[in-house]
Amino acid sequence: MASQHGVHPTLIHAWKKQLLAGAEGAFASTANSTAPPEDKTVELYEQIGRLKVELD
Repeated sequence: MASQHGVHPTLIHAWKKQLLAGAEGAFASTANSTAPPEDKTVELYEQIGRLKVELD
């Protein structure tokens, strides 16, 4: 893999070691941030209702 990508083998070993050490934390933080907050949805539906009444 190192020769295929033109990097030193110890660099790949270091990257793998870093990934294995911190992979759980990297994926745990992104899983929580992708879910939309519930109150934002309610707020947007209220705004849609107000705008629809204004338009009518």
